[in-house]
Amino acid sequence: MEKWALVPAVQGTEALADRIGKDYGKIVLVYVVDSNADLPTASVGTAIKKAEDRIELIKGTLTAKEIIVKDYIEWGSWIDKLKAIMRIEQCDEVLVPKELSSLAKNLKKEKLKVTEL
Repeated sequence: MEKWALVPAVQGTEALADRIGKDYGKIVLVYVVDSNADLPTASVGTAIKKAEDRIELIKGTLTAKEIIVKDYIEWGSWIDKLKAIMRIEQCDEVLVPKELSSLAKNLKKEKLKVTEL
């Protein structure tokens, strides 16, 4: 059975696309502009543009492996959005690169199933 996973599209996750195998049938890429961060409007636009570029890069690698890819760019709380999108998209787990172990640790605290690749 193919697994479905969510990938937070933060800086450092680009290399993760090469590590994701064909045992994943669907990957959901998510970037959240944190509503709690006190960012100037110009910085929000820049962050979104960088996220879009990162998502397109990851998407290209995954679609070449014939993996279905969906993406979301949202406004709000990272944890709340990840939990909601995981439920909506019926994802089995969150994939995080080993290099971002602090992110993985925070997600595990929230009782999310996390796999570090």
